[in-house]
Amino acid sequence: APVCRTWRLLGPATAATICRKAAGIFLYAREVLRQLNLSPMLDLETLPDQLAGLYMKRYEMTFPDDEADSTNPLDQFDSHTRPMLAMLMAARSAVPESALERVKPPSDGATTQWKKRRRRHLDFVKQMCDGSLARQRRLRFSHKSLSDWLGDEGKNERYHVEEREGHELLARMCIDALRDILGSPVAAGGGAAAGAERRKHQTSARGPTGFAAGSEEAIRAYALKHGVAHLLLA
Repeated sequence: APVCRTWRLLGPATAATICRKAAGIFLYAREVLRQLNLSPMLDLETLPDQLAGLYMKRYEMTFPDDEADSTNPLDQFDSHTRPMLAMLMAARSAVPESALERVKPPSDGATTQWKKRRRRHLDFVKQMCDGSLARQRRLRFSHKSLSDWLGDEGKNERYHVEEREGHELLARMCIDALRDILGSPVAAGGGAAAGAERRKHQTSARGPTGFAAGSEEAIRAYALKHGVAHLLLA
């Protein structure tokens, strides 16, 4: 199915504007078509020139309640999207989706409403990621310019994201995963009985926010490979 249901109706001038703004970046053109699908009267001339800025334009369309909160207009962004973007900026390879799903839960526990809101923000972040990896529940930015723009406070003061925060969050994730490995009831065991106990342990384990631990092995593998690097850079 086409990205934009009305793409055949676009006039030559509209198509030319999209091509000019995209400057050869297919991901930019694809995102413009998606936004036209949501808002056919979108003013193309007002769209940001940078790919990341275009995605954040979509953020404002997707989460209008965040923008409408006059007391803290970036409350949801700070609570959900910013830490996930920081992790992707700092990641050394594709990050298991479940790691972003559970990062920085509320101190008093994750409610059903919080989990639903986190899922919506995660779905938004996944739009900025490599599609083939995302289908495997592994997340990595689809283009380097996303990290560059998010990290440039001069060009992007409103949605600026610190890479160092991502290293800190990933370091904590890796520490927890390594402690889980060392504290596993099968850490000192071997053989078939230990294998059965390991499977039982992995199936019953749950993350700090109560999410089912379907990707614990992927998180542990990431921690073993990159944990030291994040600790040094945090």
